[in-house]
Amino acid sequence: MKAFGFLSFGHYSLHAQPNHAQPNHAQPNHPHMLSAHEMLHQSIELAVEADRLGVNGAYFRVHHFAPQQAAPMPLLAAVAARTKNIEVGTGVIDMRYENPLHLAAIRGVGMATAASAEKQYPHMYKPGSSIPVLPHSPNLDRRVWWGAGTRETATWAGQVGVNLMSSTLLTESNGDSFGDLQAEQLQVFKESFASSGHGWTPRTSVSRSILPIVSAEDRAMVGTHGMTRDHFGVIDGYRSTFGRTYIGEPDTLIEDLLNDAAVAEADTLMLTIPNQLGVEANTRLLKNFATHVAPSLGWQPTANN
Repeated sequence: MKAFGFLSFGHYSLHAQPNHAQPNHAQPNHPHMLSAHEMLHQSIELAVEADRLGVNGAYFRVHHFAPQQAAPMPLLAAVAARTKNIEVGTGVIDMRYENPLHLAAIRGVGMATAASAEKQYPHMYKPGSSIPVLPHSPNLDRRVWWGAGTRETATWAGQVGVNLMSSTLLTESNGDSFGDLQAEQLQVFKESFASSGHGWTPRTSVSRSILPIVSAEDRAMVGTHGMTRDHFGVIDGYRSTFGRTYIGEPDTLIEDLLNDAAVAEADTLMLTIPNQLGVEANTRLLKNFATHVAPSLGWQPTANN
C-alpha cells in the first residue's frame, strides 16, 4: 500500500430539515441526521481536512433512488476547487443510469463517431468519421477505473486496459478468506493487463472499514467490536464474500492489515467512512489512521504533508 483515501457513501436523511446556518454540522434536533444540503457541504469540508493531512484521495460512491450522493461531478468539481493535492474520484458510478457522451464530455475523454448528415446539428463532420469528445484531457483514459466483483470481471478489466477497484464485497466465494480471494482477483487483473500489451502500469485499490482507537473518545464513538470475521451470503443471486470490519488499537490494526493479502497487493487503500458522524469525527478517524497505522503499511502522503 502506497496511498490511502476515504470512500464516502454520502448517506443523508429524508426527514432532516436543512440547517443553512451551520452546513458543516449535523442537525441539532437529532444526532447524525443530515439533510442532502449538509451532506454535500460536509463532503467538501472533509476533503479539505483530508488534504491538509496528506491523505491521497477523496472518493464518493454514487447511488440512485436512495438518500445518498447521486450526482458526483458537481461535488468533485467543488472539492477540486477547495483542495490542492488530493485526488478526487468516484467509487463507483453505476453506468446503466448515465448518458455516455455527457459523462465523457464532463470528464474530458473519449472519441465518438459522427452521425449521418441529417442527424447532425450543426452539420460539421463527415458521417462516420472519428471525432473527439471536447473538452479533452490528455491521458485521462488512464485514470478510468473498473469496479470488479469477481476474478472474471477483473480479467476483463485487464484486457480492456483500465485500473481496478475492488470493494468490501466480492460476488463470488470459494472458501478462501476475503483478503486472499481479493488478492487473487488483483493478481489475475495484473496478469491480464500485462499480457494485453497496453504499455503502461495500472493502479489497483481495495476498500476496508477501519476504525482506529487511540483515545477514550474514539472507543466511545466506534465501540470495540466490529464484524471481526469474513461473512458469506447471497446477493443478487450470487454466493458472495463480505469483508470484515477492523476496529482496534493501532498495533493490532497494523498486524491485521499486514496479514491482509489484498491490502499488500494493492497500491491504494480506500477507507469506507461513516459520513453521518460528521466532519470532526471523520477527520479524527483519518488523522488516527494517518498518524498511527498508515506509515507502518508503506503509506506515502501527498507532497503538502
